[in-house]
Amino acid sequence: MSAIKKKLIYSIIGFIYIMLLPYLCRLPKGIDWAMQYLNTESFLMFIFGFLFFSLFAAIPALLLVFSIIFSQKYCFPFIFTFLILSVLIIYYNYNYDLASDAQAALGLIFMPIYATGFAFWGFLFGLILQIFIPRSKEDETSIILQENN
Repeated sequence: MSAIKKKLIYSIIGFIYIMLLPYLCRLPKGIDWAMQYLNTESFLMFIFGFLFFSLFAAIPALLLVFSIIFSQKYCFPFIFTFLILSVLIIYYNYNYDLASDAQAALGLIFMPIYATGFAFWGFLFGLILQIFIPRSKEDETSIILQENN
């Protein structure tokens, strides 16, 4: 399998994981707690609520896909981005009660943005590590051989 196909598959799996993580982290408290993010009054409201929530949950998922694309041999940008996004999304969503306040739904907009901001710094740190960690001798000789040809 080519590297592009692998990165595409990893990107799709990572995107789905980050999109479902806010719901999955709420399941230990019960299905009612997990369904608090979705409006169940009617099917149309359910779809609208899911799409609205998914729109903002896609912001950190896109950063994860971006980190998969830019990861090379050591995968540091992906590792740091994945860990920071997972921890922050779980932390923000596990105990977040929408019934606590009339403005609590605004948190669903800002939580993914905050998580993306912190994960972006992790992505940059991973890129710096990827650049400055020395390559093995085999990699250096293959680069020299390619330049001579």
